[in-house]
Amino acid sequence: MYKFINYVLYQINLKNLFSYNSSVTITISGGQDSNLLYFFIYNYRYQYNLNLLLVSCNHLWQFDSIDNNYNLTKLFFLNKLSFSTFVPFSKLKTENESRYWRYISFQRVNIFHQNKFLLIGHTNTDMVESFIFYLTRGSGSSLINQFPAKKRINFTKLNFFTLKKSAILKQNITPHGFNLFSKCRIEIIKPIQTLTRFEIYYLITFLKFPIWVDQTNLSLKYTRNRIRYQVLPLFRFFFNKNIDLTIHKFINILMDEISFIETLTQKLELSHSEKISPYTIHYTFSFFFSCPYSFQKQILLKSFKYLGMENFTFYNIEILLKILYTFFQIKKLKQKKIIIFLGKKIKLIISVSSFQLIKI
Repeated sequence: MYKFINYVLYQINLKNLFSYNSSVTITISGGQDSNLLYFFIYNYRYQYNLNLLLVSCNHLWQFDSIDNNYNLTKLFFLNKLSFSTFVPFSKLKTENESRYWRYISFQRVNIFHQNKFLLIGHTNTDMVESFIFYLTRGSGSSLINQFPAKKRINFTKLNFFTLKKSAILKQNITPHGFNLFSKCRIEIIKPIQTLTRFEIYYLITFLKFPIWVDQTNLSLKYTRNRIRYQVLPLFRFFFNKNIDLTIHKFINILMDEISFIETLTQKLELSHSEKISPYTIHYTFSFFFSCPYSFQKQILLKSFKYLGMENFTFYNIEILLKILYTFFQIKKLKQKKIIIFLGKKIKLIISVSSFQLIKI
């Protein structure tokens, strides 16, 4: 037991997940992963002088979820900890809707309590299942970047508990006096990501810690559960019994390579792009089309993020690349200056030998 506690503590210090005297929000569902996360952080609270806030999201999908919240409330009351529960105002029909609602709720509670970090109980096994899920969807490198133990989520808008937010936005401060727009992001931390689900089950059983089983985790109508109960067991039986460890090693190698490519793309962009103003980026066709196709997409994606357009996807970028490539190949079009509006925020101006992205 002490080896596991020291190992998680070593990972926190090695990756510098959070600092001394921090205010952290812990997400807890009553399952074995989140309960073990709570156990570890609760034991580290004096060592790091942490200010803890426990948060639970009740989707109202199961009748016994109310009993689970009641038991969690008793547990945190005995430990003299703050505990908040969120419930949706309308029915959540899909996993994507529920995920969006959870992160909006976490953003609200972090702003309200001025907490800088959000701790979630993702494990090594969750990482493997997510990787296979993204692989079946043909996801790009941006989703692979969700695997690190520490990441930041930026929100493009503020979400409040009430609908009357005009007065708050005018002052741009809360009753505590901090800037709201500087808090429109969440630092997500996964302290137990190096542990597998079997190790967590072993620890929870050894501690005799009560857990609540989410019945939706047993239903095969969800893609993630089919990966857990059908795909991975087939891999373990027919190909490699240590397939989880192998995929985890591959993910770490892939993250390092993607990090290198992003660094290289940034250096190329800085050396060949011309930022005429904070709202205009200029590229020459000779440089842009000399780069590999993957670099072209990364350059455009970073340019849109620089101009404040976060929701521009790789699908939109592929369409834009086809437009630029068509204009570059057809000589008759090169004689004309073309202006294309990309949504309501970005304007694309294509000239003879270059193109510009301008924020409107």
